[in-house]
Amino acid sequence: MTIHTLWQTNLLVMDGFLPMECFHNVRNYVLEEYRRQQKYPMLELNHKTPAPELNVWKQFTDNAFLQYADRAGLSWNMFEWTNLQASWIETYNEKYHNEHILEPHHDLAEAGHVAIVYYIQAELSTPERFVGGDLAIYKALTYAEYPEGIVHVRPIPNRLIMFPALLYHRVKPYFGDTPRVALAALLNKERGHNQNQAIKTI
Repeated sequence: MTIHTLWQTNLLVMDGFLPMECFHNVRNYVLEEYRRQQKYPMLELNHKTPAPELNVWKQFTDNAFLQYADRAGLSWNMFEWTNLQASWIETYNEKYHNEHILEPHHDLAEAGHVAIVYYIQAELSTPERFVGGDLAIYKALTYAEYPEGIVHVRPIPNRLIMFPALLYHRVKPYFGDTPRVALAALLNKERGHNQNQAIKTI
């Protein structure tokens, strides 16, 4: 596990997240769901009772969040899953330029406090060929922080990422021949846990 210090918060990146057999099970399930449902680019999945093929992934992700919360000084039991989606991004063209995930956005409007991304399939840039498709996470959308205020995360298959959902983020244009496919989820901080806490006054 690697937790990168990102300004005043933490970005968790875990490569080789699942054992290969489990990774292939998740990948095959998500790709089959796209073939079955024919809903592109976003596919809604059940976060409360995930399909059996996703159970191991969710268990591993819950365990990763325990570590993330501990390092970030958060109480893990204050959080709950609020959604689970898959994203399918094809080679960039004009029809995708208004897609939500391709434009800078945060997830507070969706009641998200911690964002989770898990890469299932993507081509990667090489010195000979630029493919793109990185996840860009911004400290702020002002010239004052550029370029120090941006971190790019490559979409390496079987890589898990966690970061605060209040940070603006976007998927950079992708030019691979094979679709870039990922799982995305949000964890919500339940209001009931902190509504009676004392507010600090300075």
